Amino acid sequence: MSDKTNQSYNGYSNHETWEVANYISNDPHLYDLCKQFYDDGYKTWGSLSLKLREYGRHWQSVNNPIRIDLRDPRVKAAEITRCLEGLFHETQNQQR
Repeated sequence: MSDKTNQSYNGYSNHETWEVANYISNDPHLYDLCKQFYDDGYKTWGSLSLKLREYGRHWQSVNNPIRIDLRDPRVKAAEITRCLEGLFHETQNQQR
């Protein structure tokens, strides 16, 4: 049996990090929230995840059927920050 914690997963360090990136990229409500907060200056996963928790837990209960834990220490913040930069920098360039 393989150890998932020591393997890369779809280009990310682990399954938990991929799951967060995938969820942000594919859930319209979470994407819009993250984009709004990113545009407001929350440009790292550390600050943005805190803002999401401050915003409220309703998105987790209603829109998070797989129950991603924003506080999961296995989620690699630097990788999610790069994901956010890729998603929202690309969006900003398309709007110009």
